[in-house]
Amino acid sequence: MLTDFSDPARHAAEYAVSMAADLQAEVTILHVYQIPLLMPDIPCDMSQDDLQKITVKELDLLAEDLRVLTNNKVTISTEIRTGSLFVELMYACAHMDPYLVVMGSYGNMAARYMLLGSHTLYCMKHLPYPLLAVPVTAQYKPVERVCFVIDENEAAYTLPTATIVRFCSDLKAALLLLSVTRENLPEEERLRNNASLMKHLSPIKPEFHQARRHHRDADILAFCEKSAIDVLIVAPVAHSILDIFYKNNIRQFITHSNLPILVLHKKLVY
Repeated sequence: MLTDFSDPARHAAEYAVSMAADLQAEVTILHVYQIPLLMPDIPCDMSQDDLQKITVKELDLLAEDLRVLTNNKVTISTEIRTGSLFVELMYACAHMDPYLVVMGSYGNMAARYMLLGSHTLYCMKHLPYPLLAVPVTAQYKPVERVCFVIDENEAAYTLPTATIVRFCSDLKAALLLLSVTRENLPEEERLRNNASLMKHLSPIKPEFHQARRHHRDADILAFCEKSAIDVLIVAPVAHSILDIFYKNNIRQFITHSNLPILVLHKKLVY
């Protein structure tokens, strides 16, 4: 779990520990800061040691609040790294091999009118570990229904099916497949891809659904709302599904909705 001590990051941390309790998982809270601090318009006599002490205190307070939230059911540790956020996150993930990386939907209040904070959006596109982006309005409840959006132009073997099976099995959640149909895909190939994918996901017996209209983003949103989806899964390595998040209506939805997005990448393809 990453934090910059903002309100969205704290909210994502609360969501993360609540899910960790259901998963019987441990949580590490990671904070990354850059030295020297570049604040050209603000005089600052703070030393690196002072900043370290303040950061340690803030992390300890956050960790204690999260332990209280979960009645001490979750083991919580903290870690501080110095440098580029993405680089240090990659190092931390390589060391811990996390079940999930959790980030808030935007990293600071100045970015509230963006789709996601620049760090979160960049990590969604490039981090080769499972990343859960949590909107500030997402209130955690046990995950019961998960939607995985697939592009029928992609073969089943390119998709992170083993990770999806594990995630849904661990949370005892139902999986709904939403297939985005493209008219230029031959019917024979479509049927073959769907059959192969359903076979890979057979341990959790997914439901299969199709979205046939041209407005993929609106179809996805409407389906998730109608089906009471708790988590939306996308796999941008398999297709350009993240491109839809640049559209204004998706931006508004992600900023104001309660639907976390789980992004899975190529590293997770078995």
